[in-house]
Amino acid sequence: MSDKIISGHHRGGKYWIVAQKEDGAKYSKMVKLDEIYDISIFNGPEATGWFSDMVASTPELPAELRERYQKEYGLNEYESNVIIEYVYKGNGLTAGVLVRYFEDAVEYCGEGKACFNWISGQLLGFLNDKDISPEESYITPQMIGELVNCIKFDIITNNTAKKVFEKMISDKLPPHKIIDKYNMIQKADAGELEGWVDAVIKDNPKVVEQYREGKQSVMGFFVGQIMKLSKGTANPKTLTPLLKEKLK
Repeated sequence: MSDKIISGHHRGGKYWIVAQKEDGAKYSKMVKLDEIYDISIFNGPEATGWFSDMVASTPELPAELRERYQKEYGLNEYESNVIIEYVYKGNGLTAGVLVRYFEDAVEYCGEGKACFNWISGQLLGFLNDKDISPEESYITPQMIGELVNCIKFDIITNNTAKKVFEKMISDKLPPHKIIDKYNMIQKADAGELEGWVDAVIKDNPKVVEQYREGKQSVMGFFVGQIMKLSKGTANPKTLTPLLKEKLK
């Protein structure tokens, strides 16, 4: 291409340039990226500048996003498509909005798979119920990221996190304020845990006997009863060894 490119932009997944012929006539043309990436065309900083800006502003194509999500976050093809292909039709099509929401949440906590699980489950359920888009939601990406962190750092259990999310909807508050307001923080204090363990063992002598006779599967029953007694705040990681010790 011998004509001088004077400007360019990206639109609808295509590159467009405005070029000028030797006689001064200008025209617009759709081109491939490698057609305009010819150093002989860029003979000044102004041309190089707009070209760099154009390429930098080009969004990732769905295939590129899909590949990156599978490689970086461990999402499978279906899960990647849930994020990439989401479209809200309430006020006209809003493509790509869930991609931005997802990536903002992941940026906050660094956990792509966990963020996907919360977004594809609880968040989309909430959005569909309210008939709003992610951009209109008061449940922000940062709130999802914070909720994931609360589970990751053993502040709350996964089951408690579901209750926290429900309160985030009703109270319109971030996770840390909900956890503090309703005293939902996970308990790891040995004395408090021991009290719950003793109570459950005392109330279930037949199940204790089954466990001591070798029926290991009833351990899940004990954990469930203690979690119920503690209203979901007992820390399973601390609880299980204590329970096994008490059942000897």
